[in-house]
Amino acid sequence: MDFWVSAESDVTIGDGQFTLLLDALRTCMRRSIAESGLASSGWTFYYVPILMSEERASRYPARTRCYSKKKVMNCCPQLDHRRYVEGADAIREAVLYEGLLQDGAVLLKRAGFSENLQAEFEGIIRGRLETLLRGRE
Repeated sequence: MDFWVSAESDVTIGDGQFTLLLDALRTCMRRSIAESGLASSGWTFYYVPILMSEERASRYPARTRCYSKKKVMNCCPQLDHRRYVEGADAIREAVLYEGLLQDGAVLLKRAGFSENLQAEFEGIIRGRLETLLRGRE
């Protein structure tokens, strides 16, 4: 599975950090996927989280989709803007992983991945979330 990350955001607080967090998420997920049973699936997974303030969120709806013929998954959840902006560094990173867990798991099911591969995908993300949130909330 190829894993790509981009974003739609109006974040001004921690904007530089947002880019760094996306890069870190991409690196972590690519490494973990390469070491898993997901690696040889032939699918491409695009994670494009939407992080917009309340005033702009309605113009940027979540649009998670699975295109089976092309073997492409577009994971575009709307994230909790307030939690990201008000959160500490680990919370901000966790918000990104939570969106991936919420909508990504649904995509793998829609794409027809086995329950084992779905669990492996979720396990990768839950493992990172546990590390980030241990003693933080």
